[in-house]
Amino acid sequence: MYVGRPFGIPVYFDVTWILLAAYITYSYAPTFSHNGETPGARSYSLAFSVSLLFAVSVLLHELSHSIIATRLDLPVRRVTILFFGGVSEIGRDPETAARTYLVSVAGPLMSLVLSAIGFAVIGTADPHGTARDLVGIFAALNGLVAVVNLLPGLPLDGGHVLRAAVWQITGSAAKGTRVAAQVGRGLAVIIVGAAVVIASIPRFASEANATLLMSLILGLYLWSGATNELRQASVQARIPELDLRRLARPAIAVTGDTPLAEAVRRAHASGARALVVADHDGRPQGLVDEAKVVATPPQRQPWVTAGELSRSLVPGLVLEAGLTGEPLLEALRATPGHEYLVVGPEGHVLGVLVAADLVQALKAGR
Repeated sequence: MYVGRPFGIPVYFDVTWILLAAYITYSYAPTFSHNGETPGARSYSLAFSVSLLFAVSVLLHELSHSIIATRLDLPVRRVTILFFGGVSEIGRDPETAARTYLVSVAGPLMSLVLSAIGFAVIGTADPHGTARDLVGIFAALNGLVAVVNLLPGLPLDGGHVLRAAVWQITGSAAKGTRVAAQVGRGLAVIIVGAAVVIASIPRFASEANATLLMSLILGLYLWSGATNELRQASVQARIPELDLRRLARPAIAVTGDTPLAEAVRRAHASGARALVVADHDGRPQGLVDEAKVVATPPQRQPWVTAGELSRSLVPGLVLEAGLTGEPLLEALRATPGHEYLVVGPEGHVLGVLVAADLVQALKAGR
C-alpha cells in the first residue's frame, strides 16, 4: 500500500504489516488495563497506537538509510515496511567500504537518537499518565530496533557495517560479504537455540510460545537474508567474467522471404543456433523469435517465412561484440529483451545473445 513520498522517497506498507500490528495490539492491550482487568476498547486503541509508533520508528530508521544513500548519489527505489521491520531498496551498492558504512549506520543511529529523545521526555511527563507510558514504549521500541539491527550479521545493518570493516581491511567486498553472511547464519542458529532453551525453563513457560514464534521468525529472516547475500555475492563475482563473444549463440542470416523450413535446415547444416533476418545485401533487419520457431509444427514450416516470425531491430537490441562485465549488463538494463543481435566492428552478424543464457552464466559460471 502506497502511503506517500517523504523526501521524495516512495513509501509502501506491505500487507504483512497488518499481522505485526495485530500482534502488537494483542500483546500490549493488557499493559493499558487497570488492576488486571480484561482489556477494553480503550486498552486496545492505545495498544494499536503502539503498533503505529513502531511503524513510525521503523520508517524513520529506513528513511535515514535512504536519505544518506541519495546524498551519495545512489538511486533509492522505495522504502517498504514489512512484518519484521523495513527495507530500503537502493538501486546499487555503494562503491566503497566507507560509503557502505555511512549508509548502513544511518538507520541504527537514527533509532538511538529517537530512543534517547524518548527517554529524555519521560522525565518531564506525568509519572501516572498514559502519555508517559506511550513515550516510554516509543523509546524502548527504538532502542530495540537499534540493538537488533546492530547485530553483526547480514542482512542486518550491523552485518553491513561488519562487511564494510572487512572490505576496508582486506580490500575485497566479496570477502566482506562472505564473512558477514556467515556470521548472520550463526546468529540465526544462536537466536533460535537460545529461544528453545529459555522456553524449556518452567518459570518462562507462560511466554514460551510467543518467544519461540518471534525467535523463529527472526532466525528465519537472518538465515534466508544471509543466504541471499551469499548468492548475490557469488553472482557479483561472475559479472567481470561475462564476455559477449562467448555468450552469443552462432547465427546465420537469411532473407525475410526464406521459408522457415529452409532457414532451419541451413542453421542445422552450419551449426548455428539462431536466425537473423537480413536484406539481400546482408544488412541485419530483424531477429527470428526462437520460441515461435519451436512452436511452429514441422509440417507448417515450409509455408511460413522467417520474416513472419521475426521482430524488427531497435538500437538497444544490437550489441557490439566487445562488451563485457558490468557494461554488458548496463546495456541489457537499458533495453530489456529476450534476444539481442551481436555484431562485429563493421556491423556484420556474429551471433545472437539469448538473455536466458546470460542468466545461466551468472548462476553457474562458465
